[in-house]
Amino acid sequence: MRLGDLLAEARNRILIIGTTAIGEELLRHTRTLAQLLTDHPSLKLSILYESDDELFKQSIGVDRPEEPGLYAGLWESRDQLRGIRRRILESCGLSENSGLAQRIELKQVHLRLPLNIVKVDSEIWAGMVTTSIGDCSSYSKVCDLPWKGAIEDYASSYSDPYRMGAYLYDPENDKKLLQIYDNGTPPRSRGIFPRQVRYPHNSIRKRSVWGFIFNRQGELLLQKRSEWVQDNRNLWDKSFGGHLDAEEDPVTMAKKELIQECFLPAAEDTDYIGEDTSLIMNLGEWIAPSGEEGAHFTDHLAKAYSHLPSHTWCLFAPNLDREGNRIVLESERLLPGGGGEPVFVAFVTDVFFVVAPKELLDDQAQAEENLRHGQTGNAAKAHRLISVGSLLRELEDFGDGFTGDLHYMMNRHQDILVRFSRTVVRMYS
Repeated sequence: MRLGDLLAEARNRILIIGTTAIGEELLRHTRTLAQLLTDHPSLKLSILYESDDELFKQSIGVDRPEEPGLYAGLWESRDQLRGIRRRILESCGLSENSGLAQRIELKQVHLRLPLNIVKVDSEIWAGMVTTSIGDCSSYSKVCDLPWKGAIEDYASSYSDPYRMGAYLYDPENDKKLLQIYDNGTPPRSRGIFPRQVRYPHNSIRKRSVWGFIFNRQGELLLQKRSEWVQDNRNLWDKSFGGHLDAEEDPVTMAKKELIQECFLPAAEDTDYIGEDTSLIMNLGEWIAPSGEEGAHFTDHLAKAYSHLPSHTWCLFAPNLDREGNRIVLESERLLPGGGGEPVFVAFVTDVFFVVAPKELLDDQAQAEENLRHGQTGNAAKAHRLISVGSLLRELEDFGDGFTGDLHYMMNRHQDILVRFSRTVVRMYS
């Protein structure tokens, strides 16, 4: 395959899937691509390149043991290719806001790439990913063979957001990546994927954190989800929660979600912007006390924590069952336009109980005043304080007004919530 000659024939679409074999050659044709995009206003360029995981797997599958640095080389070449849009725009003297920039698509593929493809308008060239990286000469023109239709379908599937397109990721603009788990017992990590891989992929599980905030009177803070969130609109929910980003630990994520959802305006689905989490103290595992011995233990805790500043948040990992604070569940979600029929999303979730600082959420008026910023363009539209007993009665009487996650916790772990609430009251009375 003579890449320069092939690209020069393009008028409507250039689609490149997989770049390890031709990435360096493609960069040498930056000016050609810039000229083509300038001369043909309807031409669109799509480059779908390998993820870190795919590069690593290709590097260890290559029969070149004398090149131990192959992965690093592939990674460096891939990252240079990520800058091709900037190079094209510089050649044209244009900015990222130009119309031409909108016709250049650069995305990372979070699926295996068994086949590298260059498609120029209706002409397709393909190269197998085997025990060598290859180059332009390893591509063959796909003619009228029995498998031509399968290759065309494979290429077009990346334009479909419900098929391969769901696994494309733009590092500059998309939401964060997530660690995905299978449905095994226990669930095992199966890789890193874009956050939008959500519905209805119930053969996979995502990691998340849930937070239940208590004031020092033992009341639980609920949030009411806003009208614009993806699911469970206008329902009362747990205090905070969120997906666990790839390579993020649950405690750190819980601290970030607490600050983002409760105190930052317009923080939903944004990057954490560096707010101080040092006032949220991780106090480790909490095992529900019982009987007279439990009362003595609670008094001991009260003395142990009495030296903490009054503005300290206390974060605990409650021992819910044999997995500690981790639960595996099918989370019920109501989607807009779903006719009231729920979908179920599989999660591996770490649950945290949090005690708020003194004079921050002591009553409803304080809660409304101190949480008002978190209700600006965020997931929550309102907050309320409620005792665990009152919440149980409302769930029984007005269950449709609450999320499936709250129902799950009250059905499965009501006793733990009640005992934690009582412990908080005793600790701070």
